[in-house]
This record gives sequence, structure tokens and C-alpha cells, in this order.
Amino acid sequence: MPKSTRELATASGAHPAALQRLLRTLTCAQIVTEVQQDHFILTPLRTCLQTTVSYSVHAAALMWGDPFLWKSFGNLEQTIRTGQTAFDTQFGMSFFEYQQKYKPDFCTTYNACMNASSRHVEVAKTYTTGFANAHHVLDVGGGLGGLLHILLKQYPHLRGTLYDLPHVVADAQPFKENNNGRYALISGNIFESVPSGADIYILSHVLMDHDDEKARIILRNCRRAMSGTTTTCLLIVEIMLNNTNASSNQTGHLSDLTMLVLT
Repeated sequence: MPKSTRELATASGAHPAALQRLLRTLTCAQIVTEVQQDHFILTPLRTCLQTTVSYSVHAAALMWGDPFLWKSFGNLEQTIRTGQTAFDTQFGMSFFEYQQKYKPDFCTTYNACMNASSRHVEVAKTYTTGFANAHHVLDVGGGLGGLLHILLKQYPHLRGTLYDLPHVVADAQPFKENNNGRYALISGNIFESVPSGADIYILSHVLMDHDDEKARIILRNCRRAMSGTTTTCLLIVEIMLNNTNASSNQTGHLSDLTMLVLT
């Protein structure tokens, strides 16, 4: 049922005239429709903001709307001139250090965003032969376990281990409880060690968060965990950039610029 701007302003605690200007702008993005003067309804795009759908961007909207994140882009010019990470310059420490120390609520939102299942489905579909012939998959820096959840659902014979920092693993407990003993949680630090014993090790959107030296440390620790066997493999999932045709990969280059600013 259409709602007037005044009704929506009362419900949300907003200024009616300012809200009307926002709503009319949102009609251009096809998020709402003005069905009659000053009365709006949501379009089908609203489902993207629901938490119950596989393509949800609810957590992403909360994450990118947090001033903690977007304020760093105000220092983009300095980053371009110096090559120094804007976030580090503004806050005096790394993105991950700061959120863990001062923004635990944002840390939860960030992990939920990284856990969105839409980013994991293609991994399960692409490497079908490898997963079909494996027995144990270990997701290194796997966040809340969204990728493992999809893999264990699609490949009932698999066992999965989630490896991440203690505060992240603590929030992943619900996934373990829904997988009938096939899911293990191990807390640790990928810069110190990686557990051994898996057939497939996965680094999904992990390396992009770190500079080359830290990425080398992660890869070395994975290699040590894989030593002593010739059948274990490492699956690296990242957004690839095409240097010869940048215009064809808007998502990739926006992600690359984001990493430049934040990490």
C-alpha cells in the first residue's frame, strides 16, 4: 500500500521535505515508485535488502553506509599522490586492527557482508570435479562460513573446517550446528599458521585485503600445511583485473580502488 512522505517521515523520524527529496531521487534508481503525488511504494528491488534471500545486499548496505568506512574515501587524493593507504593515514592503524579494537559492531556487519551467499555460489559450481573427489575442505580466513555451508550442502560427502580469528569463529557457530558433525571450527591467525590435514585449502577473497608481503606469509603457511602430500591443492578465489580492457570490468576495478583506500 502506498505511503505518503509524511507517514514515512513519522515512522522513520525523518524531516518530511528532506525525505521527499530522497524518495524522488530513489525513484531514479528504481528502488521506489511514486504512484501518485507524494505517495510511494517499494519496487521488487526491495527484496535485495531482505536478509532471507540468497542475493541479499542487506549487510553490504549497512557496511557501506557506515561513516567509519566511507570517510576514508575523503583521503583518496592523498592516497593517489603518495601511495599510502587512506585508512591507515586517517586512523593510525590498519582497517582490520581498528575495527577489531574500536568497532566490534562494524566487525559483525563486515563479516556478514563477506558471508553473503551470492559471492560463493560460483565457487561451488566451477570446481565441481575437485570437490567431488575431495574428502576434507579447509576454508582459510573463511569468515562466518558461508562458502563452506554451500559446499557441504552441495557435496554431502565432504567435511569442512573453518579457520579464522577467534572473534570471527565465535560468530560462525550456527553454521556448525546445522551440518551434522561435518563442520569443524578452528580459531587461529593465518599469519602464524594454518591447520594441516585437508584435501583442498581455500583462500576466497583473502589475499586482496593484504599487501604483497603479508600475502606471501599467508601462502607460505598454506604451503607448510599442505606439505607431505602430492594430492592436496590450494584454491584461490579473487577478482581478476584485465589490464588491457579496464572498461569491461567495472566491479573489479572498483574493488581494486577500494582496497587501495582501505587496506
